[in-house]
Amino acid sequence: MPRRNRGYVPGIGAHVVQRGNNRQNCYRCQQDFATYAKYMIEYAIELDIKVHAWVLMTNHIHLYCTGSEKYSLSKFMQRLSSRYARYFNRRYQRTGTLWEGRFYSAMVEDELHSLNVHRYIELNPVNAYMVKKPADYHWSSYGTNALGVESSVCSPHKDYLALGATEDERRRAYRNLFLDNCSQEFIDEIRAATASNGALGSAEFKQKLFEKTGIRYSPQGGGPKEGVVRME
Repeated sequence: MPRRNRGYVPGIGAHVVQRGNNRQNCYRCQQDFATYAKYMIEYAIELDIKVHAWVLMTNHIHLYCTGSEKYSLSKFMQRLSSRYARYFNRRYQRTGTLWEGRFYSAMVEDELHSLNVHRYIELNPVNAYMVKKPADYHWSSYGTNALGVESSVCSPHKDYLALGATEDERRRAYRNLFLDNCSQEFIDEIRAATASNGALGSAEFKQKLFEKTGIRYSPQGGGPKEGVVRME
């Protein structure tokens, strides 16, 4: 199924994926990761984007973030991707496309799915067999959300804040979420929703999004199988 026209409702968290063109590596050294993270912080502040969870893999990125305006998320990704591509091309004396077209995204229903999206994103390095534990991977939000590592990138989601009355309680409860992996059903759902610029949530949630955007987000042609792009 082709991707839908992109719609976004301010104040709703979205899972965002962008991949390297032909799955090429977009980060070749630690400086590359650090540079992308630096730009991400700058544009998140400039455009009032709240980044709740993130991971930089070698050839793609995952973000879970909330924008304050209708087009702030698109502006954020466009500026971030373009600036980093210019940096990468200069550094490695290359030309051509770094990213595989536009980013993919799916709006996520609070309470129902938001913490699973955190977990899905931060478990990416584990599921890719890069590390044994999410804490072992530096370029993700797990250290901040689970261990309290200070970060200029992360802004806690309201569902994260609801995990406990104190920071220690929230971190302990958050770490407990990672005792198990996400279910395969959820993984299929989030990949399908993101690949089609869809939405992850209940029928009522999708109906509300339709009323606000004019775009239908109900499953078509088999629900979780929709979308033609494989999402890691």
